[in-house]
Amino acid sequence: MFRNVIQEYAHHYIEAQGISSKSGKTFITVGVLRLLQNQYRARFLVRNNTSWVVIDDSEAQMKISQALRNAAREMDLEKR
Repeated sequence: MFRNVIQEYAHHYIEAQGISSKSGKTFITVGVLRLLQNQYRARFLVRNNTSWVVIDDSEAQMKISQALRNAAREMDLEKR
């Protein structure tokens, strides 16, 4: 599900890279985070020794941003 949402929003992220500043990309990232949390009840977890711990929204945003950058890069490579 996460990968599908990232693929769906990657083109918006690419457009934000060309048109606007960092705030445009942040807006998209926050939108994806809220969509995942509200519509799919998604949580972002990290392994902490023997258990899983829910990370805060800022860390989740960093993970989403990285996934969007990777998807955008892959889309750019496919165009070439």
